Amino acid sequence: MTANHARPRRWRGLRTAIVILAALLAPVFFLDMFVTVVHLMRPSFGRLAWTVPAATEGSFVVLYLLDLLLQWAGKPMGWLRLAPYPFAAASLLLNVYAYLGDVPAMVGHAVVTVAFFLPLLAGEAAVRSLSVSEDDIRQRAEHSAARRYAMDLVRDQKGICWRWRIPSLLRTRIVRGRFPAHVTAAVKDGAQFGGAGKWEAAVEKMVTDALTQGVRMTATVERQERQIKRQADAPEIAPAERQGERQPVRQAKRQPAASDRDRARDKARRKLKADPAIPAADLAAYCGVSKRTAERWKTEMGAGADVIAIGRG
Repeated sequence: MTANHARPRRWRGLRTAIVILAALLAPVFFLDMFVTVVHLMRPSFGRLAWTVPAATEGSFVVLYLLDLLLQWAGKPMGWLRLAPYPFAAASLLLNVYAYLGDVPAMVGHAVVTVAFFLPLLAGEAAVRSLSVSEDDIRQRAEHSAARRYAMDLVRDQKGICWRWRIPSLLRTRIVRGRFPAHVTAAVKDGAQFGGAGKWEAAVEKMVTDALTQGVRMTATVERQERQIKRQADAPEIAPAERQGERQPVRQAKRQPAASDRDRARDKARRKLKADPAIPAADLAAYCGVSKRTAERWKTEMGAGADVIAIGRG
């Protein structure tokens, strides 16, 4: 049997033994603490003295199981991890105070209380550790290294008191580890292969952009102010010059009216009837139109004459 096949069996066996041992010992410890606190609180609470240990141990167990459930689901809550500790401290204080003056009894009840709470807290830490994969561990290690590298960069530029001398956004990104998307992607690549060589350039760009943001913003504002000033000075240009820049150049020669164009077309028809081989340039000069118009008229009127000639034939 290879190590890869033997390890799961040993792993399951050890896990089963831990769970069974905890399930057998926890009720014994809980009963001892419960009885001790009930006897301590009976002169003050009377018949309701049982509510004190039930509140302390019960609240601890409820918060502990809730935190364990969220850890197992991969959605831990930071404050919930610390919530059970005040109830554990209160239970320890009550159990020790119950035998105040009797040192052996105080130590013994302290040991019983710690033996009840500490394995539970250790089990929660074990679940939290086991819920993280090897890839997540490597990524967290690279993320921590990237944060330290960013701190070194800003410390070299801003000195020891860099936290108060850098932009707040950069401070939040470094202190809380909330990197932008391109840095996070580079850190993930580095966790898979390449290491720091994958994310050093991205971290340097993040720090450089943040530290020079003010200078770049000032340059942008000054450039836009100059542009606004030029736009404000633009109306001082003469209206004729502005119209000449914005409007297309009009034709210097007046376009002929409809009646003039009809008369020119009649002249062209009579001229072509008398001399069908007249050049287009001479026809344009004779009728007072452009050469292109004369060519078009010559083609149209020539084609019409050919059709009439064919019809007569």
